[in-house]
Amino acid sequence: MQTPPLRLSPSGPVITNEAGAPLTLGPGARIRLAEAVSVMVGDTKIPECPETISGNGFGKPEAEALVIQLEDPNPKYRYRANISLDLVSNATTGGGVVILYLDASIDAGKTFRNVVKNSHHIGSGYDAAQLVEGAEGRQAQVWLPMVTGQGLGIPYGETAPSIQIRGRAQLISGPEGIVRVNSNQTETGDGWGECKDPVTGLIGTIHYELEECF
Repeated sequence: MQTPPLRLSPSGPVITNEAGAPLTLGPGARIRLAEAVSVMVGDTKIPECPETISGNGFGKPEAEALVIQLEDPNPKYRYRANISLDLVSNATTGGGVVILYLDASIDAGKTFRNVVKNSHHIGSGYDAAQLVEGAEGRQAQVWLPMVTGQGLGIPYGETAPSIQIRGRAQLISGPEGIVRVNSNQTETGDGWGECKDPVTGLIGTIHYELEECF
């Protein structure tokens, strides 16, 4: 079977390599993409022990964890992933430090192992200049740089049912419950004036992405 040429548009010119040579895709060219976004309801406070990120909050069974996957991965292909979400702290002193973990599975989710993690300092919501208390918020993100399927544990020449990723979060510094995930379906207004009406129908700030590349 012959692969049809790629074009810039249905009637546009054929995309070629330099000097008109047939197009060949180099390392890093995307083959497949899986992604998901989610709100979080229930207990949104970052726990002091690592727990999986779920649309239903923390403290849920691992079966409810937010997971995305690519089926039939290739040990020779490359994979990269990222997880991001919004964090908010109402601390009036030092805030807290949150660890984000990105875990991967190559056995259809039976076992996961951590492949990358990083830390995020969420500062105080206290405004010394205005002498008022508020909230400190920021986006937190953890990346899995490009790695081969073999590097994730798929033996060369063999297959795996899927590559799955999930996220976990842990508060390692600061008072219990001081940092929470902010991924709402509705943002309330201030109750009066121009901002009295809530913004509804939001898809959340939790974002997972998994790519397969040449």
